[in-house]
Amino acid sequence: NSVTFDFIFVIFYVLNSIRRKSIKSFDLIIFCPKDVTIKPFSWSNYNKYVSEEDIINRIKDMILPLADAFDCVDKVLILEDETTLIEYIRDFRFVFPRNYHPRYFYVEPLDYLNVYKILKNDLNIKIPSLSPPKSISKDLQTLESKINGKNYMTITLRDYGYAPTRNTNDSDIQNAFLMAGILQCILVIVPDNISKLDDYNINSNILISYSARNNLKDRISLYSKSIVNIFKPSGPAYVSIFLKGTKTLYLDNCEGGPDCNEKYYKKNYDLIPGDQPYLQFGCYIFWKKLYPNYSYNDLLDKFYIL
Repeated sequence: NSVTFDFIFVIFYVLNSIRRKSIKSFDLIIFCPKDVTIKPFSWSNYNKYVSEEDIINRIKDMILPLADAFDCVDKVLILEDETTLIEYIRDFRFVFPRNYHPRYFYVEPLDYLNVYKILKNDLNIKIPSLSPPKSISKDLQTLESKINGKNYMTITLRDYGYAPTRNTNDSDIQNAFLMAGILQCILVIVPDNISKLDDYNINSNILISYSARNNLKDRISLYSKSIVNIFKPSGPAYVSIFLKGTKTLYLDNCEGGPDCNEKYYKKNYDLIPGDQPYLQFGCYIFWKKLYPNYSYNDLLDKFYIL
């Protein structure tokens, strides 16, 4: 199952799969049986960078806060006992997936081919929204006091060991900084690996939100108040895409990695360079093939059309 930011699209897919039943919201049950070990997948050496402990922590630190923030999720439950789960769902009028049984019939909840089929062809899609939290950490409150009511934009760094060609570079930060200057707003960095911040050339006028790195509620709040959020290919971009009132710029898409190339995109997503499935979400994708060396003027152009 998707114990990553892809979970956001699980919610989108489920809501659009059941919408014809006039269901606008639902309870979410996360079944985590005690006798099952959740292991990261080994494809393309992903398990060298993400441990079993990381996956377990993500349920608490990522999946639960995301689920709680969605406007279409009424209640979130984590159940560990199979009998308790079966008894609990027995009372529901409708269970998705249909005929679900934790031992005999369960399916992968996310089908990206169908997700993009919905996005490209369905005129009546339901877009679930992430709601900003009612409270934030003291660290983010301190950052907001430095911003002092001014407009700001964010760039989220990626320093991941897996698929390093997607990682942020100094040019990305410089383009974002120049864009911020023209828009007369403050640039805020959301770091990835905090120990690698010194590897970047970061202007002293740029603010850094350390709390948004590990506190998902702070991340949601920060993105929601930003005029635009900039990302390299990475899961946190989905948070911005499903927030109302902000814009998202997604850089260097399909840059050529093992799961980020044209053949893979066509087979798994039915997407080709130039497709823009997220425009109605306020997100523009910069395909690497079409923008091999994008500039801050390119960022501005797409910001204005969103």
